Amino acid sequence: MKRTRKPLLLTLAAVLLLSACFAVLPASASGEPGTLGDLTNDGEIDAADYMILKRAVLGTFQLDDAQRRNADVSQDGKIDSSDYLFLKRAVLGTFQLVGGGQVEPPKTDAEEVLRLVNENRAADGKEALTLSDTLCDLALRKAQDMIVNDYFDHISPTYGSPADLLERFGVFFTAVGENIAYRFVTPADVMDGWMNSPGHRANILDARFTEIGVAKAVAPNGRCYWVQLFMHP
Repeated sequence: MKRTRKPLLLTLAAVLLLSACFAVLPASASGEPGTLGDLTNDGEIDAADYMILKRAVLGTFQLDDAQRRNADVSQDGKIDSSDYLFLKRAVLGTFQLVGGGQVEPPKTDAEEVLRLVNENRAADGKEALTLSDTLCDLALRKAQDMIVNDYFDHISPTYGSPADLLERFGVFFTAVGENIAYRFVTPADVMDGWMNSPGHRANILDARFTEIGVAKAVAPNGRCYWVQLFMHP
């Protein structure tokens, strides 16, 4: 029998900060020119490198000599899905690349947002949320999609609504919500913006949600895009 989605809740909220955002990457996604993971050789490890390596692993893009030298992120002598996963985690903010090697950071952007979310939920008498790798991956897809397609909205031209996005990737849910923001740089800044907006605050404190995904992507112009995805299975 085909399982159908019966969402109990779909809540969306977006916020825009009008002050300037400088071209600063989170520490967990920074790198030196010529180091492993920096396929564009621009001194940064970001969504552009992630997309190049993804296309190379899928066989839809051929790396030049300089890119090949930097693409073996796992340092195992080959360019494969392991490198793709390492670089994806670096861009997502759940892994740090340092000097071409892999070093786990003490606190990532996603983990810090989670900490602040749960701190606010505890103060409001709500249960803590669990950080979901799947939702983090989908949040990153949404953040990067807003950059690539130059929009800021809950409805993606690629994935549709947040509910459509989860359904497309086989994630079953009974409640889903989304917060988006841009031009905030740090987890503290974006959380302050969200918590001072009634719609975002309602999502963060909603007792029905049990899982969260968080992602930050940085556009070529330095603008920072944030996505929170909330879900109850």
